[in-house]
Amino acid sequence: MSPVIQLLAAGRTFRQGGPRGAGAEHAALRPVTVTIGRGQYVAVTGASGSGKSTLLNLVTGVDRASQGSVRVNGTALETLGEGALARFRGTHIGIVFQFFELIPTLTALDNVVLAMDLVGVVPAKARRARALSLLGDVGLADQAFRPPGRLSGGEQQRVAIARALANDPPILVADEPTGNLDRANGERVAALFDRCVADGLDRHRRHPRAGWPGPLSPRAAGRGRPSDRGRDGGGGAMIPVRLKKVARDFGVRWGRTLMAFAGLTIGLFVAGAVVAAYSLLRIDLDAGYRRTNPPNLVLRTDAVAPGVLRRLAALPGVAAMEERPLVPARIETQPGRWWPLELAVVDDFRDVRVATFTPDAGLPRDAWPPATGGLLLERDGRYFMEGAPGGALPLRFADGGTASAAFTGYVFDPGQHPSRMERVLYGYITRATLAAWGQSLDGTRLLLTARASSGPDSAGALAPVVEATLAAAGVAVRRMDIQDVPVYGHQNQLDALLVLMAGLAVTTLVMGMVLVVNLVDGMMTRERRVVGVMRALGARPGQVLRDYLLATGLLGLGAALASLWPALSLGTVMARFLAAGNNFDLVTPRPPYGWLPSSWSSAWPSPWPSPAGGWGGRWVCRCAWP
Repeated sequence: MSPVIQLLAAGRTFRQGGPRGAGAEHAALRPVTVTIGRGQYVAVTGASGSGKSTLLNLVTGVDRASQGSVRVNGTALETLGEGALARFRGTHIGIVFQFFELIPTLTALDNVVLAMDLVGVVPAKARRARALSLLGDVGLADQAFRPPGRLSGGEQQRVAIARALANDPPILVADEPTGNLDRANGERVAALFDRCVADGLDRHRRHPRAGWPGPLSPRAAGRGRPSDRGRDGGGGAMIPVRLKKVARDFGVRWGRTLMAFAGLTIGLFVAGAVVAAYSLLRIDLDAGYRRTNPPNLVLRTDAVAPGVLRRLAALPGVAAMEERPLVPARIETQPGRWWPLELAVVDDFRDVRVATFTPDAGLPRDAWPPATGGLLLERDGRYFMEGAPGGALPLRFADGGTASAAFTGYVFDPGQHPSRMERVLYGYITRATLAAWGQSLDGTRLLLTARASSGPDSAGALAPVVEATLAAAGVAVRRMDIQDVPVYGHQNQLDALLVLMAGLAVTTLVMGMVLVVNLVDGMMTRERRVVGVMRALGARPGQVLRDYLLATGLLGLGAALASLWPALSLGTVMARFLAAGNNFDLVTPRPPYGWLPSSWSSAWPSPWPSPAGGWGGRWVCRCAWP
């Protein structure tokens, strides 16, 4: 008779803790030599604490021997790593625990299928039929869909036996299988074991049932692969039971799961809104500012003759040039309320090439360009005005002169600093208007754009040439501002605000993730004993953790989908608000839906104002797969 189990001087000792017994060893099992042959039915008896359970743990590989060797089917268990040992245990040893150790959140059928899911020997489509057949063998076919809590002790023990036989093991190990049963159920379990031994644990091969997948070949059992992938045991494809178990664990702790889901959703919502707003602002504000053709060189000089201006415009590296002097003044917007006013004198409103601006919506066509005596204000100045355009506004100049300006409307100058931030209004007039008011220019202001942001045609390389040209013409340069890459004046303040918002988003997201981690940690702690049972059934190291991480990932995916559209919506609203505060119009006034399926985007109403005004029910249907 060939040996199936061999213990060669195998023993197990533990080191005791505590201040007095530190380092002392306790022998849970003294070295023992045992040989068990194939087909034998062996009972291990002894007093409580004699090492029976320890002996069984060594045979099953749940525990490792401190000395000696344990061989099962010719394999020395001490030579196997944790993963290989788990696979070997799942395919070669069926374990019946003393206290059943059924998974309470699964039905009797799923408890049996779980053992097959963990090992992967039985084809996935055949596992359900196999489990039903095993439950029929132990007389529980009609109880297959009941949870363990609705089964008697004897029925739970029989389910545990069916689970132990799930992967067709050549060895069955039972730890006090009748210790918690009454006499009748104990005798029934003992009779079942007698039949298993009499049939050599192969009763399904001798008495195949309808839908039974057939025996497993030794090659398939040893490699942990199905022997017949093409056969369908009649159960059909299904979600792996171990994933179903994890999902039910989340469901049992639904309060914490809901809290974690809500926290993660809120965190992703805030973070997504900030990211959406940041993306829109960084792209649109920069694009809107670039469209104005902002100057790389701004010079304040003495008066410049027309011939010198032509020479400057013809310099290599100059892409465009415009003379736009500034005149300081004060304007009365309301009775007794005077504000600083910076008047830009424009030669030709129809040919603005540098730092461009455009008529604002609602400006009458005959007000562009303004007539002599007319004044246009940058649109952000409307927050300082009382009433609509059309009246006369008193002006005071630095030399003490006064004038009455015909206020004809607003212009939109994206490159200008917002009046609300600077507390300065910006006006636009013609040279004829300035002369009609009896004012003269003290110097001028030149705006130049360079052809490149680096190299010989950059602003830094162009500045000395421009200065030398003006000096040769006898023009003094009072001030020169150089920017190889023009930057919007309040970009730093806007970035600081976005950083603060990003900090809030990160904090909210971290809080949501902490709730999720706490949920998973609590479940792993609560399920520690169950995880130990699953490892004894053949679960490989990390397999259970991966299942929980997968479920957590699905929870996060659900939170992301739930927060996606609200985050994009809020992000757009935030971007519009911040853009309005910085006197900008968004180039892209809607969330970036382009990467969503058109069927999704067409089903979502747009909450943004239509060009005609109002919060209408327009449908966004411009999206398609990229």
